[in-house]
Amino acid sequence: TIFLNNYRKIQQERYENGEIKLNTLKQKAAPLRVFDERFGTRPLDAITVKDVVSVLEEYKARGHNRMGQIFRKVLIDVFREAQQTGDVPPGFNPAESAKKPQVRISRQRLTFDEWMMIYNAAEKDGYFLQRGMLLALMTGQRLSDICKMQFSDIRDGYLHVEQQKTGTRIAIPLALR
Repeated sequence: TIFLNNYRKIQQERYENGEIKLNTLKQKAAPLRVFDERFGTRPLDAITVKDVVSVLEEYKARGHNRMGQIFRKVLIDVFREAQQTGDVPPGFNPAESAKKPQVRISRQRLTFDEWMMIYNAAEKDGYFLQRGMLLALMTGQRLSDICKMQFSDIRDGYLHVEQQKTGTRIAIPLALR
């Protein structure tokens, strides 16, 4: 729809103004593409709850409930923006009425023996990987933050980190041995 192009521009402006992060902007691209492929020729106010649910059920059938959640969340935002611009009547948001897909968290933690096996196998890839693993273990930082760390981030006995995801700044004492 024409509105989706406007929505993309709105999101780009929000990113440029620092209201949303780059990853948030990127995360919206795939759901918007799916929405455009499925419903692009129809007016926004002709989209029904049943239409939204049909896409969510396709995600569920493929075992992609998390992507279904993201699709629904992006559509809720699309229809809210459309309400703001008058492209749909106030309160019209079929995505909000669609039931949120349930996602069962299935994270598994490594045992120490499993971690050591990976650590020892990483030796052949050079010392950088092993040092990164130790740094992650000691600091509890995300992979993206570990990859960004530099020796110049060490000042006054602390490792200074600005987390990419949240922008939070922290100082980790080096005396943690």
